[in-house]
Amino acid sequence: MSSEFEMKSLKLLADPNKLRGKKVNIPSDRLKHEIEVKFNYKLNNIIYQHILETIRTELVMDALLNDIINQVTLNHNP
Repeated sequence: MSSEFEMKSLKLLADPNKLRGKKVNIPSDRLKHEIEVKFNYKLNNIIYQHILETIRTELVMDALLNDIINQVTLNHNP
């Protein structure tokens, strides 16, 4: 067992970079990156901000419509 430990130690001494993990390049904004990859198009900040505002507006409208539908459903149930 000690010889196995010795061999691993020698390998690490020979190449200390083995202790370091691979660096993964994580984009700062994953949504922007996913859109760029999906549509094979490089977004500029103006277009991306417009897309974010559109999504935000759609989500707010969806939440409001769901609330209204739920209120109507509750009021019409006997």
